[in-house]
Amino acid sequence: MDTTIINGSLADQKAIGLIFMCIGTVSCILSLLFFKIIKYSLFKGLAVTLLLFGVCQFATGGLTIASFKTGFNSIKKNGLKETSAIKIQIQNTEQHIQFNEMLLYASILCFAAGIILYTLFYTSAQVFWKGAGLGLFIQSTLCIILLFVQHYNFKTYYNYLLQTL
Repeated sequence: MDTTIINGSLADQKAIGLIFMCIGTVSCILSLLFFKIIKYSLFKGLAVTLLLFGVCQFATGGLTIASFKTGFNSIKKNGLKETSAIKIQIQNTEQHIQFNEMLLYASILCFAAGIILYTLFYTSAQVFWKGAGLGLFIQSTLCIILLFVQHYNFKTYYNYLLQTL
């Protein structure tokens, strides 16, 4: 049983999950800082989107680490010779790929909404919405980059599982 690809995929998913969790934590801390200390309306708009995306990113990272770790442990325990464990892991990986694609599409929509909000309110006196657009743009850009990397890792692991079956 060759576990190098399995261990590599686990390490990649852990790293991406930890990056998601770190970005989510920093976003939440920044949003609290913007709410409490900086009273300018632009930063309050930025704080709302940072808080919403930060919580979502933290949860996504934690779920990624937890779900993949249990799947990898079952494959390692049962071995690659047992086809039932591999089929279960293939189904789980397919669900992760579909969920990842949904998050990617949602992030792309948020990216577009952020650009639209920022450009619509660029010269407006309502800087709250300009800040909200800026926050959507920044957070969704980070999410898109990480989700593309995660999607590539899911596909690599999925193809490896299909080859072992």
